Amino acid sequence: MTNYPLLFEYKDLIAGNGFLAGVAIAGRALLREDAEGFWMYGIQPGGICADGDSPKEAAAEFRAMYRAVLYDIAAQAPDFERFHDEVRKFFDDEDQVLHASWNEAVADVRQGGLASDWLNKQPAESPRSIAVVRIALGDDGKPGLPAKKPEPNFNGLDGLARAA
Repeated sequence: MTNYPLLFEYKDLIAGNGFLAGVAIAGRALLREDAEGFWMYGIQPGGICADGDSPKEAAAEFRAMYRAVLYDIAAQAPDFERFHDEVRKFFDDEDQVLHASWNEAVADVRQGGLASDWLNKQPAESPRSIAVVRIALGDDGKPGLPAKKPEPNFNGLDGLARAA
């Protein structure tokens, strides 16, 4: 079993109950390779994981799971303030057990015991953060075209390719 310490950054536009929010995260994850494939575990935020046959597949599934959590929070939040607070709680819920494995993997990288030509490197101490901002909804000034109030059902995960 091989562990890879990962740093990731995502930006999302999330529709909620009467609000539109921008969420930018710089988080930590652990990519674990074993005989069955690859698993990507959230360290900060914790509580999410995904698998795949390759690192790229596991990362794509992890990204989708992360976005699904944001959509769930938006659907349950009655307003932007609650959404902001719940997203902060989600980010602050760090997985301490896996964080220890992440630190061990960082040490392996630094000692040259973990070579990965498919990963770019960034210092493990790079700041991790989350920003949640309300997106202003303005009037576009066009008569007869009322703006539609944001709703959580505007959000949607990407679909799979299907045969026509």
